[in-house]
Amino acid sequence: MQGIIGEPFFQAWKIVLDYASERMTLIPGDSGAPEQAGCGGTVVPFLPEWDGAPVTKATTDIGEVVMVWDTGAPVSVIRQARAEGTGARAVNKFYATARFALGGEDFGPLQLRLFDYEEPRGTDGIVGHSFFATHVVCVDFQRNSLRIGSSRQILVSKPIRR
Repeated sequence: MQGIIGEPFFQAWKIVLDYASERMTLIPGDSGAPEQAGCGGTVVPFLPEWDGAPVTKATTDIGEVVMVWDTGAPVSVIRQARAEGTGARAVNKFYATARFALGGEDFGPLQLRLFDYEEPRGTDGIVGHSFFATHVVCVDFQRNSLRIGSSRQILVSKPIRR
């Protein structure tokens, strides 16, 4: 494929994704002090059965879910079939989970779009833009893990001055 930079390119790097600052920082994978370049926070290991792909478990209001991390997804998603039968209530095809715990830390609340997708099979949802927009996320393919910084407040609109 042409025009796509993806996992094969990034294997040698730690990638710090800071959507709020519109910044992506590449840190050499063997860097001894990645925290100095913004790669810090809660460590969340990739699930070993996914062979180094950024797939993790999260604990939500509907229980434990398997989530794919996708910087190209415009919203975070949960399979409708996974949410059904749990008592989860959707509003306008979105489910709001108060809890979104990763690596022992709660990063919720999070809005999840109910959507049944085909691939990747064996997953319950996709972590997309709605999460990346409010958290600094460092992807470390060499250590098969993420480091997630604390949430940031995003200014949605400016106050009206009178």
